[in-house]
Amino acid sequence: MTKDFAGWFDSPLGKLVLARETEQLLRSSRRFHGDTLLWLGPVNVEGLSLDRCMVRHRIFGSLRSEALQSSTGNDFAAHASVYLGEPDSLPFPNSSIDALVLHHALESVNDPRAAIREVGRVLRPGGCLVFCGINPFSLFGLRCLLARWRSSSFSELHPVSPLRLLDWLAVLGFELDEAVQYLMFRAPLDNNGGEYPKWQPIAERLENWRFPLGGIYMVMARKAVVGMTEVGSGRKISVPGGLQTVPMPRPSTRQGS
Repeated sequence: MTKDFAGWFDSPLGKLVLARETEQLLRSSRRFHGDTLLWLGPVNVEGLSLDRCMVRHRIFGSLRSEALQSSTGNDFAAHASVYLGEPDSLPFPNSSIDALVLHHALESVNDPRAAIREVGRVLRPGGCLVFCGINPFSLFGLRCLLARWRSSSFSELHPVSPLRLLDWLAVLGFELDEAVQYLMFRAPLDNNGGEYPKWQPIAERLENWRFPLGGIYMVMARKAVVGMTEVGSGRKISVPGGLQTVPMPRPSTRQGS
């Protein structure tokens, strides 16, 4: 994740986006439970202590050294362990994380599909994943596209479309907990962090209708548990992907001639 994009969250618009995201992320975190929560992102999110979250241990995976240094220098470290790393090479054993938050972490890697596979590897069956990122089919996505020719805070970002993300998650055995949520129906331009008065009612309607053109989208999914039972117990075996069982022919005993 570029330093410029992390610094953009200090701008008026960046603070507004972060406030809207944090509100929804903290709401989603109330469903977390277990031993370990991993939060990956470019910036420290206020409220990561997650007082209403039932996960006992929090880990913040910083995507830049500046965020790591600022984390260890304040009370942030009192609520979470911190380390510097990348989402496509997580230093955790298989099925060791109970809940995982990708907060603008996927836009930074060259191979986001590999990062999602890493998420699927470290998340335990039944574990919860919350994704928050830029929607490429929005004005924010258009700003990322234009930034490829004109250097800005969004120049090195590579947003992943909701359809592609949902497809990857389905392949890895994730199930959606709720419909995709869209936020920030406005132009990505600083206006002292506020909405234009005439546009605000329209933006609220679009958000309520879950119109898929919001600048930010959020996905909450859960890694499916594949149940297996002993053969011959009289109960069915859960098979992923809706595969059908095929009856096998019985071997016949050949009589000697």
